[in-house]
Amino acid sequence: MLGKLRSKRNRINLKLKNKHNYLRVSIFKSNRFLYLQLIDDINAVTLLQSNDLKTRSKLGSRHESAVEVGLRFGKLMIKNGYSRVIFDRGRYKFIGIVKTVVDSIRESGIII
Repeated sequence: MLGKLRSKRNRINLKLKNKHNYLRVSIFKSNRFLYLQLIDDINAVTLLQSNDLKTRSKLGSRHESAVEVGLRFGKLMIKNGYSRVIFDRGRYKFIGIVKTVVDSIRESGIII
């Protein structure tokens, strides 16, 4: 099982690296929380990160929390001067929480 996930992740990352030299927004979902990172693949550093560790308990549903995290992360990227990125969905399908996060990042003014 881990071999399949690892090969899928490598295949997706290879496709993303062959795109342009844009920064990459990566998502990770645990059973309880949501994490976003802005990654510079050329220098191999994480530039920004955001999660819903504190806002999850205040907001009711997971979708509300995903919208809040996406908007906050988008505003943080604009504040730091990043306006165009590519989205790395990882092993997750582009539905549900993942789509909600991307839509809220786009609403904040980031081009994906």
